[in-house]
Amino acid sequence: MVAKTPIEVLIADFLKSKGYTKTLTTFQNEAGITLPSTDGYFESLQEIVDDRQKYLEHSTQVSQGLKNLAIDDHELLSLIKPWQYTNVAHHAPLSFSGASLGLDLTIIDDLKIGGDSAPSKQCLLVSGNDKILRIVDITDYSTLAISDPIDSGSIFKSFVAIPGTSYVMSGAMDGLVYFFKVSDDDHKSPKKLQLIKKHKIHRRVILKINYLPIDDHSGYLASIGFDSSLNVIKLSIDHGSIEIKDISRIYTLSNPTDLYCFNYKASFTKSPIPLFLISRTDSTLLSFFTLDSHGLKIVEVSRVSLNDAEFSSYQFTPVNLSVYNPSSDAHTIDQQSIDEDVTKTPLISIATSHQPYLRIITTKFPNLQVELESIRNNSDGDDGDDAVVVSDNCNQELVGKTLRGMIISNVVTTVAQDKYSKHVIHWKTNGSGVWIAGDDGIIRGVNFSKNDYTEVAQLKSHDGEFGARIICLAGTTKGGKEILFSSSSDKQIFVWQ
Repeated sequence: MVAKTPIEVLIADFLKSKGYTKTLTTFQNEAGITLPSTDGYFESLQEIVDDRQKYLEHSTQVSQGLKNLAIDDHELLSLIKPWQYTNVAHHAPLSFSGASLGLDLTIIDDLKIGGDSAPSKQCLLVSGNDKILRIVDITDYSTLAISDPIDSGSIFKSFVAIPGTSYVMSGAMDGLVYFFKVSDDDHKSPKKLQLIKKHKIHRRVILKINYLPIDDHSGYLASIGFDSSLNVIKLSIDHGSIEIKDISRIYTLSNPTDLYCFNYKASFTKSPIPLFLISRTDSTLLSFFTLDSHGLKIVEVSRVSLNDAEFSSYQFTPVNLSVYNPSSDAHTIDQQSIDEDVTKTPLISIATSHQPYLRIITTKFPNLQVELESIRNNSDGDDGDDAVVVSDNCNQELVGKTLRGMIISNVVTTVAQDKYSKHVIHWKTNGSGVWIAGDDGIIRGVNFSKNDYTEVAQLKSHDGEFGARIICLAGTTKGGKEILFSSSSDKQIFVWQ
């Protein structure tokens, strides 16, 4: 063990090295010490101080690096707002409730009813198993437009609209997407949804379609189907007609379960980049896709892991997704705005297939600027390590980068489920919790802002405490108050307010 050098000796040696003779003599007399006769007998005070300064500088750099890499649970959990009061308590059936099984409910904020020159309305789009599409006014819940039953043996599934127009689209179980236009007849109510064309986009059942605007006159229609594929087509509105251009398709490793589309604003380009988010069966990964710089090929951008135990063989399926975007435009992700204010980070909540109780995993929306820029730079044929450019009808390859450490919250609920359950979750409009639609017909309001499960509200059907299985949920605000729409297996479609 090395003997310690007295501090007084270090100070005396320092005074000697600086030539402070008088001060040294006085200090030695008062301290009662003598310096060793051999130079370099011990480490000098100057060397000790210099080493300490270097250590502090290095330690600061290491600490900052670790802070950048680490997940600060408190900081990330603050992105999830605690439950705020909701006025949603009472329900009433829509006028056509009981006529059909509601298969899809979608809110559209600006649909023109009565021609392209008509004022925009906030509407609810309803598809049913009676092969009829309905458009409902959010204001008074009256039926604004209705379609004739489809003449094929198929049933409408997913139902969306082109914002700012009178065009709507529905993906059906025969793999066709049907395009409708609200009639211009001012004297008829409800107006008729006129079928204008149909287009084959999947070999089998279409699970979901999403419309992503490019500008006021064009956009992408993305879809997932039971043929295990993600398909993208481009729509252009020209002189009252819709032109369709097939873009690309990628076959995923298993059937997709959900789909969301976004316009991603990155710092390296002025134009928003289309981004397609999908989940799929038997996979704990959320996959992000985009189009190359020419807009002609599907590109796998990255994946977010829902299981941070990297080498674990444990598997589950993301059954349903719900995205909360604090931005005024739910389909726009502005990365610069997020970097400047972390509270603007979009959140992705996932209902999983865990048994016997549903689990909700919430992740933050990843920063994909590096991956997207790499794709743009390599889209002319020189593939990068973090991008996989795929041509039409190609298979998904798990070559892109997998992002970990994205999980903010992982909670077990009290909602029972089995392998046949298909629970639906929906973020509250202000981002202060999630609604869960259960197999027992109860809609539960859940607070998980502290990474624990707290059930703070229950919405029960009028038939009693337990009702029919809820198939889908949709929510919006009206007059500053939250409203919910739900459809269940007993063919009831309710508005909750």
